[in-house]
Amino acid sequence: MNKVIILGASGVGKSYFSKRLASLTNLPLFHLDNIWWKEDKTHIERSEFDEKLDEILNKDKWIIDGDYSRTYVVRMEKADTIIFLDFPLEEALKGAKRENRKTKK
Repeated sequence: MNKVIILGASGVGKSYFSKRLASLTNLPLFHLDNIWWKEDKTHIERSEFDEKLDEILNKDKWIIDGDYSRTYVVRMEKADTIIFLDFPLEEALKGAKRENRKTKK
């Protein structure tokens, strides 16, 4: 396990899980949200995002956390492990509410 994708709906704990997995495996962790979003809550251009993602995918080892479905194919082609966090809608909504409260502080 050297190239891992963590997928799932918003609020299911992808970031929490990926941080724990990175600490156990010592694989470098990349959060797609941290690449896409700027500090001013705007986002970068798709072409810039794709270039940054491509740089990560060409590394020997990584964990990539984030759904970003338009990039599934390119990430799945490079991954050797895919982890899908499949939780009931109610759990995802609870997690999304928690995240929303954190970002408003």
